[in-house]
Amino acid sequence: MFRSPPGRRPAPELIAISQWFSALPPSDQEMVVHAMHEAADSTLFGVLCVLDGVRAIESSAEKSQFQLTATKQGVTSVLCPGEEFLHDIYKVEP
Repeated sequence: MFRSPPGRRPAPELIAISQWFSALPPSDQEMVVHAMHEAADSTLFGVLCVLDGVRAIESSAEKSQFQLTATKQGVTSVLCPGEEFLHDIYKVEP
């Protein structure tokens, strides 16, 4: 996306980022990509922790409980909370 912003008229901000990124030396481009992967991984892990109820997003004493469901052919299944934490499943090494 940074090397070639998508769309007929990419957003000016994306064009500016693309120009900045393209001007970086290859080693710096690699570091930016690595940092972005780390940020995305950390964000997804954090969201899964919130869904699992092991990370609070509220400062009040009473916390919200989240539930993730999937519906297929009219049958709804609760995915979270489940038998395993989603953040643990995500972090299992292949």
